[in-house]
Amino acid sequence: MTSLKELKKRISVAQATLKITSAMKLIATSKFRKVQKTLAPAKFALTSLESPINILYSSEPDLFDGGLWQSEPTEKDLVIVGTSFKGMCGGFNQGLIKRLHAFSQAEERMHRHLDYMFIGAKGYDIFKKEAETGHTVRLKTFFKNEKDLEGSIQKLTDYMFEQIEGQSYQRVYFAMNKYVSAISQQPMVLPIYPLRKVYVPQPVEVEYIPLLEPHLANFQKQYFEQLLRTRLRALIIENKLSEHASRMNAMDSAQTNAEDIIESLNIVYNKSRQSTITRELIEIIAGKEAL
Repeated sequence: MTSLKELKKRISVAQATLKITSAMKLIATSKFRKVQKTLAPAKFALTSLESPINILYSSEPDLFDGGLWQSEPTEKDLVIVGTSFKGMCGGFNQGLIKRLHAFSQAEERMHRHLDYMFIGAKGYDIFKKEAETGHTVRLKTFFKNEKDLEGSIQKLTDYMFEQIEGQSYQRVYFAMNKYVSAISQQPMVLPIYPLRKVYVPQPVEVEYIPLLEPHLANFQKQYFEQLLRTRLRALIIENKLSEHASRMNAMDSAQTNAEDIIESLNIVYNKSRQSTITRELIEIIAGKEAL
């Protein structure tokens, strides 16, 4: 039978765990609401840039030849992986890595070579271990400063455009957890370059011819570049929202489990304490009767 001292120690450990999980849940909830407010304008900006595509396609079809709309054929693709900066977020990283492994195997069967760029250190650490064990993993770089997310997004997009302009990659993908709801996130790998893999413009009846300034070539470069940057930014923010939602759920489950453990340990402790008191009383009464 477990001693009262051992039970008190286990209860105090469970109570300390409860304090930690409760605090982390509050922090994750606060960050979730903050990122949620950021996602709405990011999606609005993306929608505003996407809305003229069909009109531009119908009025200026030459706009969709070359540039970021198409890519030069190469054997290499780039996968940007959005994992968490910290742990304790449930199956957020594991589910994404599992989906990424399936995607990588499918690409390798098609004789495609993949390079990986990481947002968050967790995915980088996992793939680095796989590279050390002999798996073919080509790691490029990663960003793990959560406090400067906007700065990391800017650096990442700048690096991506350098590689695209250098024709290093034929396709660029973003592996993320799509936000479905506060309790549901879906891991997926989405194409982001070339843009023809993302958007399928439909011819529409144009009531007016849009005026493109200063001229078509400059507009094509600036428009598609801004569209790609805005799309990637919105996806990264959405992935961050999924991370905080996953951590909220994980800490909520941990908090509930800690409360259940404390309750059960208190019951066992009280029963053991009462049993000890009863036994001592019996011993005292028996000793008195013996005298």
